[in-house]
Order: sequence, then C-alpha cells, then structure tokens
Amino acid sequence: MPFYDYRCNACSHEVRILQKRTAPGPEHCELCDTGKMEKYIGGCSFALAGGGWFEDGYSAPSSDTSHTSDSTD
Repeated sequence: MPFYDYRCNACSHEVRILQKRTAPGPEHCELCDTGKMEKYIGGCSFALAGGGWFEDGYSAPSSDTSHTSDSTD
C-alpha cells in the first residue's frame, strides 16, 4: 500500500497516511478540527540501486591523464 500526504487548508498541518488507493482520506484536520484535508504530491523515496543504470553504461569515459607519452626521437 502507498503512503498519501494530506495538508489542512486552515492550519497547513501535514499528515502522511498508509492507505489503499481507493480508501477515502481524512475529512477534517486532527489538529485544528476545522480545516478540510486535501491530498498533495509529496516527496518520493525512489532510488535505483545496483549496476546497469545511466552512470554505469552511458556516462562519458573518464580521461586518464596518468599515461603521458613523451616521444624522444
């Protein structure tokens, strides 16, 4: 089940609730009990782990300057 973020229109109190997508959200603010709670898009905790992502296969090759060749003919 996903987390949903709600914010009170009256006092701006925010709450995060773990609920089903089809479940109704809170109707009134638990802090001020007067404001209506509205769903908003909060932060995301998405992270790509492991190999095979952009930095592994598509980034520019690093320039290695340790191999300097001075040709003396």
